[in-house]
Amino acid sequence: MIAIDLRGTFLSMKYELRHMVPFHKGSIVNIASGAGLVRACPGSRVTPRAKHGQVGLTKVPHSITARKGFGSTPSPPGLVDTPLIAEGRSPEVMAARIAAHPIGRIGRPEEIADAVVWLCSDRSSFVTGTAMPVDGGYVAR
Repeated sequence: MIAIDLRGTFLSMKYELRHMVPFHKGSIVNIASGAGLVRACPGSRVTPRAKHGQVGLTKVPHSITARKGFGSTPSPPGLVDTPLIAEGRSPEVMAARIAAHPIGRIGRPEEIADAVVWLCSDRSSFVTGTAMPVDGGYVAR
């Protein structure tokens, strides 16, 4: 998890920035996790640490990049309805996961995609350096 989430994010940003700096334009949106914004994640020790690091790493360059005309924003989604989410999990576990989202359901992939597209657009040019959860209220509960 550490190698993928932190090293992968670092290397991606390193090479993205090389291409963005000459143009003074662009957006970096790293998909993190709600686990990177809450204090505890029951049943996991490594994932929250990796996700907190990923959120922090994404925030770091914004003070430099914002002055150059582009931004970086972590976008931690809540639980998203994908085939992997329910795989091997009992209905009781899934019900508890859904209940953790105040909106009363888990997210759809297109909801996360819509937020990322907005963050990459000129309409979000004043948003940088802050995590934008797309999580059905999970972090705010």
